[in-house]
Amino acid sequence: SSKLSLQETQELLIKITDIYPQTTICVDALDEIDPDIRLRLLKSLKYVIEKSKSLVKIFATARNDPDILSQFITFPRIDVQPDDHASDISNFINSTVEHAVADAKLLHGNESNKLQLEICDVLRTRSKGMFQLAAVQITFLCQMETEVDIRASLKDLPDTLTKAYDETYRCILAQKRSAPRLAPVFSTVPSVRPDLGRGRDGEAPSVPGQDGNGAVFLEQDGDGR
Repeated sequence: SSKLSLQETQELLIKITDIYPQTTICVDALDEIDPDIRLRLLKSLKYVIEKSKSLVKIFATARNDPDILSQFITFPRIDVQPDDHASDISNFINSTVEHAVADAKLLHGNESNKLQLEICDVLRTRSKGMFQLAAVQITFLCQMETEVDIRASLKDLPDTLTKAYDETYRCILAQKRSAPRLAPVFSTVPSVRPDLGRGRDGEAPSVPGQDGNGAVFLEQDGDGR
């Protein structure tokens, strides 16, 4: 079978979206797409939004680069930024740290309230709105043996998921018994292996809501409302 042309793909999407009263098309990591192809993709999606008889929405994630944001100017949209869920991630950090203490995973449950508050304050800043990064950072802290170690680690926590996964990979290799056997499996994750999945500036491909990404909801029904 031959590949669909751009026009054929657009028309097929319109026919499919016409079947349902509402359709949401999700596009992850727009910043990983070649700029020329990205522009054609956005124009095609706008065409589908405008021509479909039903309500069509586009949910897209990307880094907050000016050249990408400028391409959304012509779209009716709702921007979603990492700071928009600051209270959610704060609650997540507080709850996860509290459970780590209650389960004796963090300093065997002997952590002072002052240190617990200090950990939460630092994580809220260092996690940059990323739930997964906060979770991995807490895991790192649970490996510390003393309050001195924890306070030292708080100053040097991985500040991206790429660095966090790389650190996890190194920790696995450093363990004894059968743990290092997991390393070859874990290293297949693009964010961990230094030779796989790197995007611009050596960063790993973006993940929705992670690495400081923003999201945008584009919407317009077939009648232009």
